[in-house]
Amino acid sequence: MSTTKTSWPEVMGWPAAQAVSQIATDRPDVAIEVLPSGTSVTPGFSSERVRVFFDGTGSVAATPEGQVHKAIEVFDGMKKYGFVPDTHSCNIFVEGLCKQGYLLTGYDVLDEMARNEIAPTLALRLYRKMYNEGTDPNIFTYSSLINGTPFLLGNKSGD
Repeated sequence: MSTTKTSWPEVMGWPAAQAVSQIATDRPDVAIEVLPSGTSVTPGFSSERVRVFFDGTGSVAATPEGQVHKAIEVFDGMKKYGFVPDTHSCNIFVEGLCKQGYLLTGYDVLDEMARNEIAPTLALRLYRKMYNEGTDPNIFTYSSLINGTPFLLGNKSGD
């Protein structure tokens, strides 16, 4: 088993510069990307890169690496223990995935929502049509569809 460090939960809340210094000390072999929280990034894990997301105060806003995987575990755990995610919790989950650059995973969740009749199926159909016609999906595409679909259906509350 490898003892190479791949996560730094201890730096949550630290100033970003201090966190970068700690990560560089622990892993001088990796490239460290420092990004504002919510920045869209290319999805996927790389053993040669660590991303540090900071908030408006300059403090680390998310534990470097692993947060998306933790959210997926929680979401899957809800289903495993019999809790049916509603549209609101699914939308929050998908938006978080998309903001972190996991667009295909977000799309898979939308598709699962539609199969389980939880999701705004009209939004998914519009998304598929846009994708098939060459529109490159992103967080703005997703948010516009999710937030705009209730208006198309005559339900201005979004429920």
